[in-house]
Amino acid sequence: LRGGLWSIQALGIAVLYLKSRAHPIRYSGVALSVLSLGNLVGLLFGDRDLDFAFFNPESGILLGAAFITAVCATMHSRIARHSAAVLLWFGTYAAILATAAVDIFQLRGTDIIPWLAAAVLFAVAARLTLRRQQEYVQEPLNFTLAAVLCLVAYFYIQLNGLWVSFSWTNFAGAVAFFAFKVRARPIQNAAITLGFAGLVHAVCQPIEPAALLLVNPHTLTGLFAAAMIGAQAWLYHKVEPAGSLSTKSRLLWFVAIVAILGVSFRNLFVSLPADEPLAWLLSSAIMLFVGNIVSWTLKGDKALKCFGLLLVALLPFKLLVIDTCAADIVPRLNTLWPWGQLLLIAEALWFAGRIDLSDKTGRGFGPVLKLAPIIAGVAILSLALWQQQTSWGRAMVSILWCVSALAITLFGFIRKSKLHRVFALLLFGCTVVKVVLLDCAAFGAGVRVMVFVGVGLILLTLSFTYQKVSSRLLQPEKIDEE
Repeated sequence: LRGGLWSIQALGIAVLYLKSRAHPIRYSGVALSVLSLGNLVGLLFGDRDLDFAFFNPESGILLGAAFITAVCATMHSRIARHSAAVLLWFGTYAAILATAAVDIFQLRGTDIIPWLAAAVLFAVAARLTLRRQQEYVQEPLNFTLAAVLCLVAYFYIQLNGLWVSFSWTNFAGAVAFFAFKVRARPIQNAAITLGFAGLVHAVCQPIEPAALLLVNPHTLTGLFAAAMIGAQAWLYHKVEPAGSLSTKSRLLWFVAIVAILGVSFRNLFVSLPADEPLAWLLSSAIMLFVGNIVSWTLKGDKALKCFGLLLVALLPFKLLVIDTCAADIVPRLNTLWPWGQLLLIAEALWFAGRIDLSDKTGRGFGPVLKLAPIIAGVAILSLALWQQQTSWGRAMVSILWCVSALAITLFGFIRKSKLHRVFALLLFGCTVVKVVLLDCAAFGAGVRVMVFVGVGLILLTLSFTYQKVSSRLLQPEKIDEE
C-alpha cells in the first residue's frame, strides 16, 4: 500500500499547491507521484500471487494511482502550462501500459475488474473537466484517451483470438464517430490507430485449412476491419473543410482498398493450392469488383479513381499472363477456366463503356480499358483453339481472328471509334500473314484453297462494310469517342 499512499499524498500536495501557488511544493508533489508509480510498477513486475480470478489488488492500486496522478496533472495545469503536467500525464499512460503488460503476459488475461473501473473513472473525469474546457483539449482529451486505452486493454484481456480483432474494430468505429461529433482530431487519430491494430490482429490470426472459402470468420473479420478503416476515412474527410480529400483521408482509403484485396487474396491462396485455377480466377474477380466499386464510388478524387481504373486495366494482363503462368494451366475449351476468364473480360468491357472517361484521368486509361480486354479475350480463345492438337485448330484461330476483326470493325463504326477500327485492320493484317506463312504449310491443296476462300470472303465483307458506311467516316469525329 506504500505506493498508493504516496499517490494520495501527492494529490494532497497538488491541492495545497493549487491554493498556495508555492512552486517548491509543486516540485515535491511531482516527485512523490513519480516515486509512487515507480514503486508500484516495480512491485507489479515482481513475484505475483495468481490466486485472484478477476480482481488483483495490486493492479487495482496501480490503476488507481495512475488516475490520481492524472488528477494531479490536471491541478498543476490549472495554474500554468508547465512541463510538470506533461510529465505526470506521461507517467499515467506509462502506468496503464505497464499494468496491461503484466496482466497480459503474467496473469494471462484474468484481471478484468480494475480495467472497467479505471475506464469508468477516466470517462467521468473527462466529462467533469469538459465543463471548464468546453472542448476536448488538454485535460478532457487526456482523460478520454486514458479511458480508451483502458478499454482497449480490457478487450484484449477479456477476449481471445478473432473476438479481440472484432471488438477493437467496433470500438474504433464508435470512437471515430464520437470524435466526429465532438470534432476532436486527436481522438480520431486514436480511433484510426485502433482500427489499424484491429486489422493487423485479424490478419495475423491463422486460417484453418478446413475453413470455407471467403466465408469464414477470419476473412469476414479482416474485411470488416478494412471496411471500418474506409468508414473512418469518410468520417475523417467530414471534419476537413469542403473540397477534395486530404492526404490523410486519401491514405486511409488506399489502406482500406489494399487491405480488402490482401485479406481476400490471403484467404484464397491459403485455402486453395497455388496452382489451383479457381484461386486465380476468384482473385481476378475480386480485383475487378474492387476496381469497379472504387472507380464509381470514389470518382470525386483523381488519385483514388486512377487507382480503381488501374485495377481494372491490369485485369487483362493478369488473366492472360500472371494467372496462366502461375497456375501452369493453358486454356482448354472443355474446361471452365477460359469461359470464366472471358466472363470477367466481358464485364471489364461493360465497365469501360459505362465509366466516365472524359476527364484527364479517364482519357489516360481510355485506350487501355477499351482495347486490352479485347486483346486478352482474343488471345485466350486463340490459345484454347490452338490446344486442339489438330490441323484445323490453327485454321480456327485464323477464322476467329477474322470474325473478331469484323465484329470490332462494326463496333467501331457503330460507336464511331477510330481506335477500334484501326485495331481491327491490324488484326486483319495479322490474320493474312498467319494464313500465308503458317496455315498454308500445314494443309493440303484442297484445304488450303478453302482457307483462302474463307479469308477472302471475310475481307470482301470488310470492304463492303467500309464502303457502306463511308459517308459516316466523312463526318468530323473525335478519336476514341464514347
